[in-house]
Amino acid sequence: MALSIVYQNHDGSGINPAVYRQNAAKARFMRKAANTYRVGSKVFVHNLPATVLGYNISDFGRWLGISHPVVVELDTGEVFCCKLSELSTESRTGF
Repeated sequence: MALSIVYQNHDGSGINPAVYRQNAAKARFMRKAANTYRVGSKVFVHNLPATVLGYNISDFGRWLGISHPVVVELDTGEVFCCKLSELSTESRTGF
C-alpha cells in the first residue's frame, strides 16, 4: 500500500497554494476532455475504435484523473483510462 502524505492548513486562513494550483489544472483538463470527447462518442485510441464511457476523476492511484482523464471501452470490450494525446476523432493511418 502506498503512503500518502496529506497537507492540512490548521490555521484556517485559506487553501494551500499548491493544492489550489493542482485543482485548477485538474479542472482545466476535465473541461477540455468533456468538451472534446462527449460520453458515448466514437473515438480512436492509437488507431483502435473505442467509445467514451466517462471521465476519470481520481486523485490517487495508478491512473490519476489529471494525466488520464478519459475512460474508454475499445470495440474488443477492454476498458481503460487514457491520455488526451492518445485519443483522436479520426483514424490515424499512414505513420
